[in-house]
Amino acid sequence: MATEIYQSTLQQLTHLVQQADQSPDFSHRFMFGGVGLYSRGVFFGILMAEQERVWILLKLPAEGREALNTGEALPESPVGKQYAVIPSSIALDDDQMIAWLNKSLTYCYDLAVKGKKKKK
Repeated sequence: MATEIYQSTLQQLTHLVQQADQSPDFSHRFMFGGVGLYSRGVFFGILMAEQERVWILLKLPAEGREALNTGEALPESPVGKQYAVIPSSIALDDDQMIAWLNKSLTYCYDLAVKGKKKKK
């Protein structure tokens, strides 16, 4: 799949992540047929394309994943149970996306800190 399909979603996420986290350190890498999303070097989400549609998947704790279960027909996450597919009703609402990005980033930053403490 051509990388062009991801460009408008990446532009939107760049803007929203900066609002959610006040971090100018948003980056991405093309991988696994999709796009890996990073902030402050921490992996927190994935973009996947399916039939000209881009899906946003965020790494979230169990209660966050359950709260996103809206009944909308969504593709199953191919990357693991810690990731939730963001419903289009949320992806199209900047305020809701900022709130969910904040939850995902907070969760992932906490996991990164805990992982560093265990390595010592």
